[in-house]
Amino acid sequence: MRLSSIRRLTFRIFSFSTAGIARSRAGAHGRYGRRRFAASRLGGEALESRAMLSITPPMITLPAIVTDGISISESNRTAGFKVADVKGGSGDTLFINFYGADGSTGLASIVANGTDQPVTLTRADFLQLGDGTVTIQVLALKGSESSLQNSTFVLDTKVDVALGSGVANGATQGEATAASGVVTVKGDLGATIDVVFTSAGGGGSVTKTVIGLGSAPVNVSLDPGDVGGTGLIDGTVTVSATQAATAVPLAQESAPGTNSFRLDTVAPAAPGLALGPGVSGVVSTSEATQAGGVVTVMGDVGAAIVVTFTGTGGTVTKPPLTGTGSAQAVVLTSGDLTTLGQGLVTVTATQTDAAGNPQTAPAASITFTLDTGAPLAPVLALGPGVSGVVSTSEATQASGVV
Repeated sequence: MRLSSIRRLTFRIFSFSTAGIARSRAGAHGRYGRRRFAASRLGGEALESRAMLSITPPMITLPAIVTDGISISESNRTAGFKVADVKGGSGDTLFINFYGADGSTGLASIVANGTDQPVTLTRADFLQLGDGTVTIQVLALKGSESSLQNSTFVLDTKVDVALGSGVANGATQGEATAASGVVTVKGDLGATIDVVFTSAGGGGSVTKTVIGLGSAPVNVSLDPGDVGGTGLIDGTVTVSATQAATAVPLAQESAPGTNSFRLDTVAPAAPGLALGPGVSGVVSTSEATQAGGVVTVMGDVGAAIVVTFTGTGGTVTKPPLTGTGSAQAVVLTSGDLTTLGQGLVTVTATQTDAAGNPQTAPAASITFTLDTGAPLAPVLALGPGVSGVVSTSEATQASGVV
């Protein structure tokens, strides 16, 4: 129907509805009816204009394979992967953008035809977006009007590599070879995953192959022979895990998932131990409790340092200190002094490094004498030959007046 026909039809409707108004308001009110009709006709044209420009909100339909999450194999297809169907009003322009954890990407605009139209992303698009939740945003434009719709899906593009339990501060020999894994990896169910460990600074390289368990992590452990010798050496170890091409059509090897850890298999030496500032062999209450410490200890950065005092009355073990690589004060409390008792006190210190290697060398050791009692009054007596009345010679004699 042409626009002029629609307008004539609209005007007839308003004319019919206002005719009664004009008749009911004859005479003095006749002109009101005509004005009402004119206003109604203008309003009808405005409403009609808005109705003619109304935009159809776009629709986003995610396939079931996408709502379940896009797997590594699916995101690494050489020919790309359909992530959605979009539908808009015929002739509307649709702008499609994706926003992921690592970046965003936009596709060329399309002209909607009123039916579902496929949206495909390439391997490069997926890698640019990054693993995690991805938002798909479709903006429809028609003249000066617009409508926006969003949807989300979860994306995996590469193997997830996580550090094993206790490895964040460094892996000991025991942690590197533990059954719980020095790292864990997550890949597609049944997929082959190659995990490569490489030492920095001229060390060797070790490859482990595991089978993916889908959303469940797979433990990856090193063998004792993988550590030391021509294998991995102490220091930074980088981990790179790739998923081999699977039976999924057109799938190829995934981009590598990476992580790193510090391998530390050597036990630390004993920490340094010294008497505190101003402290000599005999220690008073004020020296034992001073802020500068009755002793100072210096251990490895991040190490747990334990200092123990053993006296004639008992033993005091202070809460572990975290090593800073510099001297740290160790202060006794009044309660500690009571426990230790008077006399000889032996101080020992050991440390466990940040990776968890305990010290195997003998403990550092130092001693002091604790003397916190008040002194007795001195003994005072008159000098030789001196009685109650003292002469000049007696007062100045070499043997003393007292």
